[in-house]
Amino acid sequence: MSDNSVKVTLIKSVYGQLASIRGSVKGLGLRRIGHSVVVADTPSNRGMMNAASHMLKVQGKTCGRGVKGQRARKGGYHKTGFEGGQMPLQRRLPKIGFRSAMKASRAELTLDDLMRVKGGEVTLQVLIDANLVPEYTKIVKIILSGTVTKAYAVKDKVITATKGAKTAVEAAGGSFAA
Repeated sequence: MSDNSVKVTLIKSVYGQLASIRGSVKGLGLRRIGHSVVVADTPSNRGMMNAASHMLKVQGKTCGRGVKGQRARKGGYHKTGFEGGQMPLQRRLPKIGFRSAMKASRAELTLDDLMRVKGGEVTLQVLIDANLVPEYTKIVKIILSGTVTKAYAVKDKVITATKGAKTAVEAAGGSFAA
């Protein structure tokens, strides 16, 4: 590719385009998507390239940066989300919700869920094996929702309970590790 030539590649289909744009693409010698040709950098060829610029990739004199304008300049880029002075989308939309980083390591267990534990001893590993809490859980809290009829011995210190859940488990004959 010499100094006064550019490489032009067709990147979109000519179907559905105006006849004048199809003629410009044909005049540049492009036949199909992905087809590349090297053409002289003349005003007539530049006119055809400008007419069909939305369907072409042009490489050559300006190295794909286009002609003039902020994006053609050295260091002429702007920060992500900048919309030319208009209020950016991420600032126009309202803030929604909150995602707790601690949520991943905490889990709640109802008394009805506790009844699905096989055996009388309750540890963190037993709850994970029974698929009652996720495997990455570090702390479990038993809450008063439902009833408990079996006696459970909660052995782990990482398993705590609300006041109502603790009295319900102890009323059924269970105990908590001290």
